[in-house]
Amino acid sequence: MHHEDYTVRWICALPTETAAAIAMLDEHHEELSRQAHDDNTYSFGRIGKHNVVIACLPAGVTGIASAANVASQLRISFPSIRIGLLVGIGGGVPSEEHDIRLGDVVISKPTGTFGGVIQYDFGKTVQEAKFIRTGQLNRPPDVLLNAVAKLEATHLLHNHELEKYLHEAIKKYPERENDWLYQGTQHDQLFRPGYDHKSSDTTCKSCDIRELESRNNRDQNLPVIHYGLIASANRVMRHGQTRDALSKELGVICFEMEAAGLMDNFPCLVIRGICDYADSHKNKRWQSYAAAVAAAYGKQLLYTIPAEAVMQTTRAAEDQNSIYDLGLNLGDAPEIYEMNFVGREDELEVLHETLLPDPSPANRNVAIISGLGGMGKTQLAIAFAKKTKKSFSTIFWLNAKSEESVKGKEQEEEAVGRFKEWLSHPQNKRWMLIFDNYDDPKTPSRKSVEAYSIKKYFPYRCQGSILVTSRSSKIHFGKPLMLKKLGLEQGLEVLTKRSDRLETRDDPDARGLAARLDGLPLALSTAGDYLRQTPVSFAKYRELHEESWEDLKEVAEELPDYEGRTLYSTWNLSLLQIEEQSPEAVMVLRLLAYFGNNDIWFELLQKGCGGGHNPLLRNNRGRKLNFAFTRRWLRNNVGNHRSPLLEVLSSEVKFNSTMRRLQDYSLVESDRTTGSYTLHSCVHDWTLHYLNKNMSEELFLFALHCVGASFSFETEPFTWLQNNRLLQHALRLRHPRMQEVLEESQHRVSPADFTSMGELYRIDSKLAEAEEMYQRALSGFKKARGLDHTLKLCTICNLGGLYEQQGKLAKAEHMYQRALAGFEQVLGPDHTSTLIVVNNLGLLYTDQGKFAEGEDMYRRALAGFKKVSGLDHTLTIGTLINLGLCWKQQGKLAEAENMCRRALAGTEKVLGPDHTLTFSTVSNLGLLCAQQGKLAEAEDMYQRALAGFEKVLGPDHTLTLKTVSALGTLNKRQGRLAEAEDLYRRGLIGKEKTLGPDHTSTIRTVRNLGTLYERQGKPAEAEVMHQRAQCGME
Repeated sequence: MHHEDYTVRWICALPTETAAAIAMLDEHHEELSRQAHDDNTYSFGRIGKHNVVIACLPAGVTGIASAANVASQLRISFPSIRIGLLVGIGGGVPSEEHDIRLGDVVISKPTGTFGGVIQYDFGKTVQEAKFIRTGQLNRPPDVLLNAVAKLEATHLLHNHELEKYLHEAIKKYPERENDWLYQGTQHDQLFRPGYDHKSSDTTCKSCDIRELESRNNRDQNLPVIHYGLIASANRVMRHGQTRDALSKELGVICFEMEAAGLMDNFPCLVIRGICDYADSHKNKRWQSYAAAVAAAYGKQLLYTIPAEAVMQTTRAAEDQNSIYDLGLNLGDAPEIYEMNFVGREDELEVLHETLLPDPSPANRNVAIISGLGGMGKTQLAIAFAKKTKKSFSTIFWLNAKSEESVKGKEQEEEAVGRFKEWLSHPQNKRWMLIFDNYDDPKTPSRKSVEAYSIKKYFPYRCQGSILVTSRSSKIHFGKPLMLKKLGLEQGLEVLTKRSDRLETRDDPDARGLAARLDGLPLALSTAGDYLRQTPVSFAKYRELHEESWEDLKEVAEELPDYEGRTLYSTWNLSLLQIEEQSPEAVMVLRLLAYFGNNDIWFELLQKGCGGGHNPLLRNNRGRKLNFAFTRRWLRNNVGNHRSPLLEVLSSEVKFNSTMRRLQDYSLVESDRTTGSYTLHSCVHDWTLHYLNKNMSEELFLFALHCVGASFSFETEPFTWLQNNRLLQHALRLRHPRMQEVLEESQHRVSPADFTSMGELYRIDSKLAEAEEMYQRALSGFKKARGLDHTLKLCTICNLGGLYEQQGKLAKAEHMYQRALAGFEQVLGPDHTSTLIVVNNLGLLYTDQGKFAEGEDMYRRALAGFKKVSGLDHTLTIGTLINLGLCWKQQGKLAEAENMCRRALAGTEKVLGPDHTLTFSTVSNLGLLCAQQGKLAEAEDMYQRALAGFEKVLGPDHTLTLKTVSALGTLNKRQGRLAEAEDLYRRGLIGKEKTLGPDHTSTIRTVRNLGTLYERQGKPAEAEVMHQRAQCGME
């Protein structure tokens, strides 16, 4: 016999399956010499009139890839192979429609749009016990399907002959009798889907028999043959509920691990003997018998197929598409280890929907992955190529960083043309090209020598699939996919895998580091690799990242999956390209280092140009600010010519146009809801340490004034919202490098700006920093007269408020009295500023327990506000609320509630039912109701406030999250512990995102969760929360 004499391939995954297959041979053939390229081992023989070659997967190496590799080598060694069988064991899915028992046989049969086998683990994996299928596989050849149909009809009239073939095999191999006979109904146990195996035993002796499903006995113990869909994946199905969920979704009746590796390029019939029920109750007792009955069916099937029908089937080696089947060619692409690739399920789904081969004529699929450098574009492209390689005949990866790298140094136009012609063959439609790193596209605004058009390398014919990755967002000839940062949990997973450190999910330091690196894969990978190679802790690495950026830069190593780049240099290329197009954009980028990385809007920067007015006090409207230093710096030493940066900030249109240059390379992102711009936190670090390696005093003072001049003491609606927007920018100015600049330039800062900064720090509970700013302001006001004296009094009042927050009540009262005397003298007893100090004294006396004095102050302020501003002014309403809270602290809850309801009526009338102050009043009313035991009414109030805050401020705003926590506490008080847990967890996730994992409010929610877990009887979870809270307070 010769290699050319064999027409049937029979593939098995396990030795026990191979043994059963060999036993079914009618005649054994001698072994043939092995081909040089072939690592497989074979058994040869005849069944009926067919010469059969049997191959087994390597020992211990099962799964899709191994099956495909064995079949590929077999096809080359045996050029006359025309049909194939994949025969062995599988896990059955019993149901009302299919009464599958152990020892039955399942045959793959096309159903609907499926070819008989479904690859269910490609794309989105298990989520909430649900698989999302994204693989589509071919059907078996017609000669096999016709034989299956004939056998199915025959078995409806006569019993099958599987037992006959089993007994014949046992006669030839009597030592296998115990394995190849039916194993007994007493060993066929089907447990309920939700009941998992309870011990490490290989049998179910320790499992609870009360959890067994009740089934009727069959009349005879013969295997039943079932026809339907088979699910294939690289994993063993070991979960009853997931098994049933997938069966219900896709209609599969069997699970196995090899068929998906064959069906696209080596279509065959899959025959599976059922040895378990695809749940956790697995044992090996039924494997040999299941393998034997599957092999017996394969033998009867081959008896059914005429030899001439096989010979009329196209040989596998003669497949018309085989000359285009070149597989996955990644060339010099970075090495992406599958274990290090995290998340991106949604993005993979988009690419799958966009790029998979389209059967329609004259159609080319193109997708463009764009995003910030280091966001993982190359990794996503290569991961997609590896996951879908069986869906494409050929995949080529090309480095598109330059035109030379695409075509190669030695390549001529003729060679490129031949390649394009090959891709344009009418039969060659299932290829995919990956143009990676196409970061310098030729556009109307980018016409440098290095920029080029990638489209000249597209094939002539409109077919195939093309995937392009680029930092530029100005490529518009395909489906755009803007790659965003990873979520916190996915970031933690990257840190875990890269650092090779376990148990990071509940480690507050690991979570803090992941949050700081904010989902940038390159930053997370850099941190993980450094942590793997050193004994440094997560907390210490975060400290190094903050304080020793330059030192980390010097020791940074290139990562194999981010070839040629490090976290500290990856954006330098984008910077050079931006500078060629718009030098002023680079100037703006340098300036942004002195602001927070979120929520940067045009008016904020324009304040620094002297274009705005100081809104510090209402009686100060129209006062121009003095910034000679700003204009000196902006002139940039170019004589009388306007500097480019001054030109950018002269109009919003020019500013947005400049920011678009930065957006083109994803260095900034725009937020349409707020009309502002954002930098990724790691890009923000780079702008400070690289673009501002030498700090600029002028830039620092400019930024400080932008923030200070934007702050408002106004009590008009939404003023506090804008002030809150300034907080992160004020905190940025506390960076140690900027504080060094401040010490050298304090004399150039306006005292009014210091006062504003003090207020911002006070709002954010940075009381020591606030006090420092107030004291600096007072030093500047020492010789103040006129309007500046009024500003000084305002600062004194603010300092009193600060002392009150610090619990220094005597100092606070002294400052308030000093401010009150000054305002009464300068502005009069009924001026709004005077009345505000009176109101503040009322708050102070209330905090001191001097309720009578506090109530007197509130009444004086209330009378004054009514006279000056009217009953419906927000200051009047606010004083009503304060008076109500004073009564609350005295235990006069009913009076306090009535006053709060009056205030609510006022806010609804003046500001409307959907104003944030209205919702805050509703929330206060909820608190009062809760304290009086009116829990149902309190819940209604909290729910109204929550819905309002979510609508107006969004789900992650601090007021929204505060109300969520209040609702959680109310539910806990009512004994609804599950609902309370859900609310606390929602609040915790939101606060981690908005405030960070170390904020006091976040820690408070962690502590509440710990207490709740104790009450629920979850000591382990409670201990984790308590430890995290303790770490957060240290």
